[in-house]
Amino acid sequence: MDINEIAKQLRNSYAEPILPVKSIAPEERLASLYAGLNIYLAKTFSLIKKGDKKELLDAYCQTLSYFVDIANQLHWVYLLLLSQEDLEKFKAKWKSKSYSNAFLIIQQQLNKCYFEHQSSYYVHAWHMFIKFGLVELNISEAEIELYYNL
Repeated sequence: MDINEIAKQLRNSYAEPILPVKSIAPEERLASLYAGLNIYLAKTFSLIKKGDKKELLDAYCQTLSYFVDIANQLHWVYLLLLSQEDLEKFKAKWKSKSYSNAFLIIQQQLNKCYFEHQSSYYVHAWHMFIKFGLVELNISEAEIELYYNL
């Protein structure tokens, strides 16, 4: 999965704020991106029980776009890069026992990253999100790349 290429595609396209913003300051833009990421993460998890693979893929990739947009803004794209070996390790992991726990842990890591300015939390959330898509949602790397026309 070519995260670098996805990041290049998204670099010049800004996600519309989901919540109202009070300024165009970089801090407000970042806060807006984190809010959007949390909202799309919730949307992705809420679509699991619906069982519509196309809709789930769309929500998952929109969530992934928010991850990449934030990384672009913070110059953290290099932290998101995954080797084929990394992806294979994620695929070999067991399924989560609870969707709710997985959602809450990812959300907790994202919020800790935002408030504590620690990239390690972001990377942990990213890894969990990718693993969740590959293992629990059975979304393939090829489907993600096709979504982004890679």
